Amino acid sequence: MSRPRAIALLERTHDEVFARYGGRDISVDTFLAHVTALSARLPPESHIFNLLRDRYEFTVAFAAIVAAGKCNVLPSSPRPAALARLAEQLPAAAAIHDGHKPFSGMTALAFPRLASAGRSDGIPEIDEHQVAALTFTSGSSGTAMPVRKRLRTLRGAAAIYEDALLPKGSSIIATVPAQHMYGLELGSLQAFWSPVRFSAGKPLFPADVHAELAGMSGDRVLVTTPLHLRALLESGLSFPDLSRVLCATAPLDRALAQRAEAVLKAPILDVYGCSEAGCLATRHAARTDEWTPLPGFEFFDEPPGHVVRKEPTGIPRTLVNASHLDEAVPLGDRLMLSQSGQFHLAGRLGDMINVAGKRGSLGEITHLIMEVPGVEDAAALLPESASDTQRPAALYVGNADAEFIRRRLREVLDPVFIPRPILRVDALPRTATSKLPREALLDCFARHLKRP
Repeated sequence: MSRPRAIALLERTHDEVFARYGGRDISVDTFLAHVTALSARLPPESHIFNLLRDRYEFTVAFAAIVAAGKCNVLPSSPRPAALARLAEQLPAAAAIHDGHKPFSGMTALAFPRLASAGRSDGIPEIDEHQVAALTFTSGSSGTAMPVRKRLRTLRGAAAIYEDALLPKGSSIIATVPAQHMYGLELGSLQAFWSPVRFSAGKPLFPADVHAELAGMSGDRVLVTTPLHLRALLESGLSFPDLSRVLCATAPLDRALAQRAEAVLKAPILDVYGCSEAGCLATRHAARTDEWTPLPGFEFFDEPPGHVVRKEPTGIPRTLVNASHLDEAVPLGDRLMLSQSGQFHLAGRLGDMINVAGKRGSLGEITHLIMEVPGVEDAAALLPESASDTQRPAALYVGNADAEFIRRRLREVLDPVFIPRPILRVDALPRTATSKLPREALLDCFARHLKRP
């Protein structure tokens, strides 16, 4: 690790517009005044659970916590039981909330009413190696794991995103929670080090997205997920002009991307990344399956004899590195690297299965089910009790008949990989970012398996 140095928490002029909050523009100077006022009221604990749902209030708290030398804890679930388990692993923890209170017994501060004016302490200088946030992986391949984010890492990522994802002058509207790494970096932190502004809302339904977009001017950029994107298209609404749409957290199929570009009249940029390293690569999903790394990132396969973590499938991992990362990060996906530096995704390592001596992919099975007419959402899984000869199972949402799905799969899939059973459900247990945590998926499968 290099010798510590201080870096500015913000690199903006005081009169620039930082965010849109409460129907009005908030300047950098006003934001800093709000940060100063909140810093004086923070509890003494070193780790603060930032549970705020309004994006601007979350960002004020994020900056105040960092300026006070503390660490933001960004849990993947706000449920009191989940927070209690997480707090047991931390030396000293409190919470800041907007009515969504943590578990009983935890020191908690309700977010105060923001004053219309005030005096700031200026722009804080922070040790670049300070851990600004403790985030968590999605748990889609197992247990959610903690990820420590140093300020230098967040600052370095913002420099890359300014050129590749969020050009100067962008007005950002995000449907992704700020507690998620994708929503954190692109939904608010970009405004710390680049002349962009963001909307305070976290719109969920299409009408909410429309209202947020209408409230922002300039080059609007929508930061969203395939799940939200599909809902926008199905709403039939006509949306305000967009300069681009960024889509991540789940695979974006070409048909959806093409339809979205036709309806929204804006380029759809698919973003690949992970909680540990942030956004890593992009592709124009309406035209190609090939990913192009963002500037500064290097992808490479584990060299023989130096395996970071070998998966049960026997496939070594691909790693990624960049100057702003502390070390190379092993990826949870199998990447097929080309000499040109681009790559194709060959599926998640955790999705690889072996049935009767044949290797397959749960991701590929899911993709094939999603192509069946009448299927709106789907997930293939391998039950916990599965043996080497047991087939995968599948859950789906839609009006298609399970036997019809099975017949269609027989046309394109090796018989040993055809799911058994295939169960219809009302909804899959997706998170706010459309992820499917493995434990939640297994629980959903178990409950529906018991139904008559």
